Amino acid sequence: MLGLIIAGFDHIKEKDYGETYPTKCPNCNNNVYLHLKNIKKFFTVFFIPLIPYKSKYYLLCPICNTGTKLSKEEVEKAKEFMKA
Repeated sequence: MLGLIIAGFDHIKEKDYGETYPTKCPNCNNNVYLHLKNIKKFFTVFFIPLIPYKSKYYLLCPICNTGTKLSKEEVEKAKEFMKA
């Protein structure tokens, strides 16, 4: 008996935590509030995301989507800034 399992590593989920602080985007030169986003990549089976295998945080421009990857310490600082 042969079985076919379709698996992959291509499913991506984004979570936008919202605006952090105002700045001028170095790419598009617009005055914006950068957004804190978490981007996770998942292992999938039959196109169903099951296990996240990579998670990164970014500060991204909401207009051109250019941004910077953050370390754990920088993520905590950004979240604290959002509370203020």
